[in-house]
Parts: sequence; structure tokens; C-alpha cells
Amino acid sequence: MICRNCGYDAKNDKYCPNCGAPMQSTVCPSCGTLLPPDASQCYSCGWSKFPSRYGGGYGQNYNAPQGFNAPQNYNAPQGYNAPQGYYGQNMPEVNTKSNGLLSRKKKNNSVQPTEKRTLIQTLICLIGGLAVLAAIGVSTYLMLMGNMFSQKISENVFNIDPLTMMPLGEGENFALAMNISALLEFFKSVPNMFSSGIDLMAVSQILTVAFMCISAVVTALAMLFAVIRFIVGMVSKKNFNLGAFAGVAFGASMMLYFVTVAGACYKIVEIGSGTVICVMLSVAALAVCLAQNLLFAGKRFIKFGSIAKWLTNAGILVGAAICLFFFPLVISNAYDPEAIGMKSEAIYSAAAYIEAMMSAGSAPEVNTTMISLIMVSVLTIQNIVTLPFFVGSAASRLVRTFKFDGYEDKGYLKKSVSIVILNITFAVSVFVYIMNLGSEDVKVSSGVYVYLIGTAIILVSAILNRKFLNKDQL
Repeated sequence: MICRNCGYDAKNDKYCPNCGAPMQSTVCPSCGTLLPPDASQCYSCGWSKFPSRYGGGYGQNYNAPQGFNAPQNYNAPQGYNAPQGYYGQNMPEVNTKSNGLLSRKKKNNSVQPTEKRTLIQTLICLIGGLAVLAAIGVSTYLMLMGNMFSQKISENVFNIDPLTMMPLGEGENFALAMNISALLEFFKSVPNMFSSGIDLMAVSQILTVAFMCISAVVTALAMLFAVIRFIVGMVSKKNFNLGAFAGVAFGASMMLYFVTVAGACYKIVEIGSGTVICVMLSVAALAVCLAQNLLFAGKRFIKFGSIAKWLTNAGILVGAAICLFFFPLVISNAYDPEAIGMKSEAIYSAAAYIEAMMSAGSAPEVNTTMISLIMVSVLTIQNIVTLPFFVGSAASRLVRTFKFDGYEDKGYLKKSVSIVILNITFAVSVFVYIMNLGSEDVKVSSGVYVYLIGTAIILVSAILNRKFLNKDQL
């Protein structure tokens, strides 16, 4: 058994050999004070209705801490001597609302009070960890050395060079890691792309290349830290999974997919491209971590609190996925992305509006329409980063629902509320922009309403999830 005070393995001892704290202590529900296992009355607040867990006779040999006056008529357990240091400064803070669970932010409580894993659990950690490392490793290789984009031309699929947006020859490969000098020259040439005005093709190309580099770096770092966590986890002999790193890899691949769909002037993410494969690999890694999580939960998953917490975590993920996959790139029903060549109406409209003003040589008129359009455009770009990684973190939380053994779970409400506020601001800006157009034929796209439904699911699930925090440990 692991001591909740110092994290030392006390095995079957009644008191911790390291700090002297009792291993089967009881918590006073009135003030949260840790009591001896056979105490029938709290010596701190005097509450006398505390149920005895072990019974037994009572005598007068109780040694209270120096300067402490026990409540009147208090009888200590016969022969009980408080262990040395029991009332010292090393006692853990007890939160009565969390039934004695330790704060996860305490520096001295880094060792989780869980039982050592069995041989079967060790095999699960080993096999699951290697499977996740393989998935993230292949994604890292594809990001650095593979063909991330492909385009279908006349029923033939060609690999695309992101620096030129032109098809590569048969058997040719762009390989991001092998073209560092070309990337540097590309970014140096960015000012020249806008020497004659705003070029939508150049804007989408720059965003695609930039986010490709960011995705590659994030995925490579996730792989590095996943390897370190795997080694530490196997040595520590505690249950673990690599869900956090699988979630980061998923967020990076989805961010790249999102930006190509939103900003590319033609489709360059055909099935079979490295981007799509990376998304599928990260989903497979998350599925492995989910299976591990449920196996580790064991009988705990049968409890109502555990099921409710897991389902509400799943609800947050479902709502986030709806917002991601149904993101309203087309915000009005009159917009034709195929004819325009760009799926993001906001970015296209804003760029075209600014280009027209620059061509006319006049400053753009500041009005409600322009402000709302700018807000929609900025929030679209922000969502390209925010939504994929929020989905990734929500998936990571789901596949690690039962990882808080002995420690207080802080919940996911703050992050969920922040994404809800962002989504509502985006939707309001869309409605204002469409209404200010003043056209009866132009209405808000149905994608905006689906987006709001996903937002509502996130909010409701996060609030309910807050109600079931730590219930899976009771």
C-alpha cells in the first residue's frame, strides 16, 4: 500500500515506515482532519457522531500533540500512541469535498498512491505503448519525409510540392526534412508575392506551408516525449497510457488537414496523402489508449459515477468533433466554394474586400459589416489551430479518464467554456455579417447551426462532467 502522505510503499504495515502516518486513516467529515482508523470522535473539532470503523475498547492513554486540548470527555483508543511526526508539517492537506484526495498540484505528492500493476497490466502497458509509439512514429516520418499532399487530376493522383503547388513527377517526393534550404528561400520570397497586390493563391500557399512545418515540429516533439514517457512508465511499475501524446499528434494532423481544406485553392488532400494517413494513425493510437483505459478501470467502471464521468467526457469529445468537422467554412447559402476555388468564405471575402480597397486607392470604410467580416476571418484562422487541438485534448482526456487514482481531478470546465465563448462569438459575427448584407436571398448557412449544436453539446457535457468529478474513485 502506498502512503498518501509521502508516497512511500509501506506494504502491509499499519503505519508508514518513512513518515509514521497511519495507512488506514479516517477523515472527519466535519473538518477534514485525518484520524486514527479506530477513532470514534474527532480530536480537532469535537464532532462526536463519527462512526467507528473497527470498534474496540477505549482507555486514557491517548497522547495528543503538544499544546492540544482534546474535546471534553474524549476517550482515546486503549494503548494508542500517535506515531512520531503524525501531527507534524508533513501531513497532507485534506479536501473534505474530495474525500481526502490529494491535490495534483502539490510538489511533494508526485507519487500516485496506486497499487503496483500486475503482470497482465504490464503486458497491456507494453503492447499498448509500443502500438501508440509505432503510430506516432509513422506519422512523424510522414510529416518529415513523406508526401503530405496529393491532387486528383484527370482521374490520376499526383503528389504536390507545397512550395510551388505544382504536381511532382512520378516517383518524386518533396520530403520536408530534405528541403530545409528550399523552405527558407520560400519564406524569404514571401514579400515579393505581394508586390503587385494581394494574391489569394499566395495566401493559401503560405498558410499551408507554415502549418505543415508547425505540424511536423509538434508531431516530432510528441514522439520524443512519448518515448521518454514510455520508458519512465515501464520502469515506474504503474499503469499508464500514451493518450496525451496521441491527442497531440491527432491535433497536429487535423490542423494541417483543416488548413488545406480552408485555404487551398483546390483539393490537395486526396485519400492516400500523408495528411489523411496521419489523421487515421492518430485516431488508431487514441483507440488503443481508450482500450487500455477501460481495461485499467476494471470493476471501477461498473460504478454509476465512473460511467457518468466517462460518458460526459465522451460528450465533450463528440461536441468538439461536430464543431471541427462541420466548421462553417461557408457561412452563407449563396457562396459557391467550387466556383470561387476557396472553401473559406470569410477569408476569401475579407481578402477580396481589402484588395478592392487597395486597387481603388482609398481607405476601407469602417462599418459594422467590415468589423464583423474581419472578426469572422480572424476567428476562422484561430479555429484552424484551436479546434483541432481542443478535439485532441478532449480525446486525450477521454482515453485517460481513470488516471487520477488518489488525486483530485480538476475537471475540464474552464477549457470547455473558453471554446464555447469563442464559438458563440464566431456565430454572432456570422449572423451580424449576413444581416448587414441586406439581401433576402443570402441566408446563414446550415453549417453555422450545426456548429452551434456542437457548441451546446460541449457546454452541457462539461457542466455535467463537473458534477461527477472524482466519483470514479469513491
